[in-house]
Amino acid sequence: MLAPTLGGLAIGVFIHVCMSEQRPHGVADVIEANALRHGKMRLRDGLGAATVSAASIGVGAISVGPEGPVVHLAATIASWPFQEVRA
Repeated sequence: MLAPTLGGLAIGVFIHVCMSEQRPHGVADVIEANALRHGKMRLRDGLGAATVSAASIGVGAISVGPEGPVVHLAATIASWPFQEVRA
């Protein structure tokens, strides 16, 4: 019981500190980016969501689903050429 509790707390802190919209993106957000923004996704959001999903699975959140991190990583890598360069 201790591992899922502490893991969930650590993931919650990570989301609060590192995620720009204060919630990780789901698979539906990847589909929305493809449909409405021509596949453009922010690198930070995509990698953060993949990290949160993978870590959640690692600490026992089975309801997250194993396809989440794979979808985010693939979509983020595929949208890389479309990233805006900010100086």
